[in-house]
Amino acid sequence: MSRRPYDPEIADLLNKVAATPTGWPLIDWVRLHWPRIEFGEPPPGSGAFCFPWPFARIIIKRIGSEDWRLETVAHELVHMFRWRGHLVGSLEQEYDAYLTAAKVRCEWRGWDWSLPDEEAIKHYPLFFGPNADKNEFKRRLPSKVPMYAVMPWQQPYDPLGIASALTRQGLYGMKTFLKGYRPTPSLRRKT
Repeated sequence: MSRRPYDPEIADLLNKVAATPTGWPLIDWVRLHWPRIEFGEPPPGSGAFCFPWPFARIIIKRIGSEDWRLETVAHELVHMFRWRGHLVGSLEQEYDAYLTAAKVRCEWRGWDWSLPDEEAIKHYPLFFGPNADKNEFKRRLPSKVPMYAVMPWQQPYDPLGIASALTRQGLYGMKTFLKGYRPTPSLRRKT
């Protein structure tokens, strides 16, 4: 993959992710591979999307706060860096991406998730603190993003598991795309 310049706002977000202990390995990978990371319109129903290998492309909507965009870039980079090559998603993969992104945001903000009254625990009670509960977070994921309802709990590695997940996720994606598809109106003037 060739080196390409990033949008200045994307480059700034990547620098901020790199400034955190959790985020710098993600950015090290970016500096080696230079994936496409850009603002645009991800598939309907999402604020961002990571297209798997061989596409190696992240599309992020230009919405939300800087914190949201920082977390989103980190989240999508986890999919690309640690889960690269998997054509299907899983709640295991999503948990990893959400937790890593939360750590990046906390480190960027200077929040210590080991302190009981810290902002990290207020923002992420299922990740940090006395109520941290990985299984509860995974249980709630399908209500966060409808696509998660068709994902398996664990990342499938065997051909049958991959085929099953690919079928379910592919059908869901096609249905979502068709519902969200709006043809571009003709630019010709009517006479």
